[in-house]
Amino acid sequence: MRSTSCCTGDAWKAGPRDSDPSASCGCPTADIGTSAKPRDRHPSAAFTLIELLVVISIIALLIAILLPSLTQARETARRVVCASQARQYTTAMHLFATDRRGQVVLGFGDSKQFNYHVNSVNNTAQQLGPWAFLFLDDYISEPRFLVCPSERAISFAQMVDAPQDNPATEANQWPIVWEGAGGVGKRVTRSSYGIRPMDSLNFAANNNNRSLEPLPKRLLADFASKAVVSDVVSNPTRVENRHATGVHVAFGDASTRWVDRAAFDANLSVLGTFSAANNSFMLSNDETTGIFADFDRSR
Repeated sequence: MRSTSCCTGDAWKAGPRDSDPSASCGCPTADIGTSAKPRDRHPSAAFTLIELLVVISIIALLIAILLPSLTQARETARRVVCASQARQYTTAMHLFATDRRGQVVLGFGDSKQFNYHVNSVNNTAQQLGPWAFLFLDDYISEPRFLVCPSERAISFAQMVDAPQDNPATEANQWPIVWEGAGGVGKRVTRSSYGIRPMDSLNFAANNNNRSLEPLPKRLLADFASKAVVSDVVSNPTRVENRHATGVHVAFGDASTRWVDRAAFDANLSVLGTFSAANNSFMLSNDETTGIFADFDRSR
């Protein structure tokens, strides 16, 4: 609180009207009591509502820009693992061939679209699948090799250790349980990878035969430049449940490559229901047409 000036009456009147009285006469002033708090001329440091909305909008924009890139990066990583697993199948086939005079089983079930089972069912009987010769004899012993990392179908992606009420749609059986022709027919194990469907495995005659010796075999060396393994391509849904835009293919020489869907979609699009009538769209008997022939030409 400022004291009154020592100047009086006329002296005040003589000074400038809009100046401090004490400044007009040069008299000193003295503070009495506590000085008045100076007014803060700086604006508040807090965000305004508009500034907050701008920040939120920028963050949302960055997420929209980066999220597709992150999704693509994850899919790229899954594809790397998938290609490695497809190669593992060909490595196991070479080990099997080494023990059996260079021969492997390149088979299929009731139709060439059924080229991905370890074991399956027909009515109430359990049957060997085309991958049985690798899994039942422990050339491949880990369940992770059954499943493509991009797999979204429950019937392929999940594993259970119990009989299945609906083997056609429920999760895979693991560990693999082989019950033979007298089994309850509710133990099904599938792979996300299909084998080159060359020969019918004649399931009915071999339900109880784990040695597979009566089954037809092929010399693996004859398929060095041909596709022997791929992501399952039995119908469009199988492809869309994994990488969608293409598949990994492994050849008899253990090399792998990515094949765009456009290269085999003409044959894939025909495949709907599973039927022997569709066999030529998977692979013709002379191996010149069908999806696996498309894979052969992709090299």
